[in-house]
Amino acid sequence: MPELGEERIKKMGTKFKITAAQKGRAGELRVASELFLRGFRPSLSLDNDEVDLILDNGFRIQVKAASLNKRGTFSFNFKSWRRIGEERKQVRHELKNVDFIILWGIDEDLFLIFPKSELQNRTSITVPGSGPKQNRGRGIGRRYLFHKNQWDLLGQE
Repeated sequence: MPELGEERIKKMGTKFKITAAQKGRAGELRVASELFLRGFRPSLSLDNDEVDLILDNGFRIQVKAASLNKRGTFSFNFKSWRRIGEERKQVRHELKNVDFIILWGIDEDLFLIFPKSELQNRTSITVPGSGPKQNRGRGIGRRYLFHKNQWDLLGQE
């Protein structure tokens, strides 16, 4: 399997630094690709900060992408920076206009599919990776792994 995420980027050298926006766009495209391969017909939403993909059945999807951190976990953040007047402030995604949130763990090509009701009041979640560092038995985020590859929530494949 080809290398993904931060390790691959590091091997490319120091000339290339991926931004949060680039990582987000990569997540949208990777999830759209996976949906196509599973028989769905996603469309990219180019004019809405909250809705990233729209399926042909009408479901609206927010995509979040994260790389493994030093603790061997994926930290998905549901906040973003916005300019409010003269200041830049971090604001929580309201998730009012979405039906599902799909989280993509870049380094392990991990997909977690959640109905919006399960994450609506969260500002972030942490999910363990599959490697030896995965929280050293603390159990953080393991309950979220139930959502791994739950594509059937989106309709018939």
